Amino acid sequence: MKIVFKGKFNGDLNTLPNNVLKPNSVRFKETTDIKKFSIITNIISALLILALFVFYIFYARIQPGEFKYGLISIILFLPALFIKVLMYAICFNGTAYIYTYFSKGLIFVVGTGDMTKFRFVFMNVFPNVVLGIIPFLIFLFFPTLHYLGLFGALMIPFGVGDYYNAFNAIRQMPKGSKTYMYGVNSYWYFPQ
Repeated sequence: MKIVFKGKFNGDLNTLPNNVLKPNSVRFKETTDIKKFSIITNIISALLILALFVFYIFYARIQPGEFKYGLISIILFLPALFIKVLMYAICFNGTAYIYTYFSKGLIFVVGTGDMTKFRFVFMNVFPNVVLGIIPFLIFLFFPTLHYLGLFGALMIPFGVGDYYNAFNAIRQMPKGSKTYMYGVNSYWYFPQ
């Protein structure tokens, strides 16, 4: 496993590192337009943030002097996005390339290695569980830990694209198949 920080993505999918298209591989039934994908995922993320934030406000019963804890969550949020991307990259086989595409609200990883269905689903879900769901669940059991609740409420929606990838793998990959990325799309195939 090797991680390469490529920096700003230029918007041209043809410049992304690619695996070799394998014979008889099947592209996931998913969008091929990264701009459309970013718009859809950002809208869903915004709605999810709003819903979780409203829940957070009512559940936490925050007192006026306690808003400083929210500031801690917001300060930790941006570094956590980069940690999340590193967690994805570590899960890849082969080389993982990290890109930023801030104009579309994206930070993403492209990898050139093949993965089992389990590893692909794990890679897409693991960072969201660790950085979003677990902190939010801890907050639900210990509502005085406001900063964990807000942090989780911010992190969970930023996994919308990942949940989409995991869902596609679960629904579309037959048992015994492997997956790989070609550009920003995923393909599955049966190893020889």
